[in-house]
Amino acid sequence: MKQGKYKRVLLSKDLEKFRSEELSSLYNDPQMGPYLKELGVSVELVSEYLDIFLDISDDFHYCASCPGLDECKKKNPRMLVKPYIDGDYIERKLTICPKMAQKRALERKFIVRDFNDEWVGKSIRNKKDLDITESRKDIVNRYLLALQKESFSWIYLYGGTRLGKSYMTAAFIQTLLSSKEGTTCAFLDCSTRIKELNDLSFTDKVAFNDLLKQYMNVDYLVLDDFGNEYKNEYIRDTIIYPLLSYRAKENKPVYFTSHYSVNEIVTLYSITVAGKIKARQLGDLIKAMAQKEIHLEGVKVY
Repeated sequence: MKQGKYKRVLLSKDLEKFRSEELSSLYNDPQMGPYLKELGVSVELVSEYLDIFLDISDDFHYCASCPGLDECKKKNPRMLVKPYIDGDYIERKLTICPKMAQKRALERKFIVRDFNDEWVGKSIRNKKDLDITESRKDIVNRYLLALQKESFSWIYLYGGTRLGKSYMTAAFIQTLLSSKEGTTCAFLDCSTRIKELNDLSFTDKVAFNDLLKQYMNVDYLVLDDFGNEYKNEYIRDTIIYPLLSYRAKENKPVYFTSHYSVNEIVTLYSITVAGKIKARQLGDLIKAMAQKEIHLEGVKVY
């Protein structure tokens, strides 16, 4: 970002002329002109504190072509210069930029966010955020449809490693949350969070019930890497099935990513002969709510 112009003015041989030209350019600027009018500051005061308003103008123009939060090269990245006005006295103050404020507001919607910090702010609608190959079109279109149309259907995405399952689901859920005021989400890494619930069920029943209820009642639930959690009949019957059964009854969406198809999940949870019936119930529930499994294939890029 270029330095404040007024500081360079001090080298000018014709200071007053330069100040007049710069003042005129501020009022004629399509961004600064209306902004100064809205502030209601006199021309004389703007002239007296010209360096501050030139810095604000520089800020406006830089942010108009925002390179992205991670690429912000301003002296104070992800901040805006604003005037603090007290009568005839003006000084600079820094405020968080709108995009950063939006990012923080989005992050507050996650009661749990088990995905990479670098993915925060990604959107399923932004082509720059996605590498949409032929194999990914099906899931991208499915996610876009879910954004356009209010739906309680679940989405089950499975496939090999590093194909972008978690990344695309993170981009989708953030886009969904951004469009829904007052909504919350739990994006759970299954191997970590199911173990956490399992441990709590033996060490602290109250905390276990409270946490499970949170996951049951959150507006949107993502079960990332589903099937990679430790599996036994207790986990299946005390955590997985009650969680999914409740959300199905309450018409609450669940979005899965997995290495396994639903039939493979049923096999993995068919630990005993008697347990096969319960495992099949789990599979039938997921199939009924998701309607269609989406198999992701292609080149590993993520």
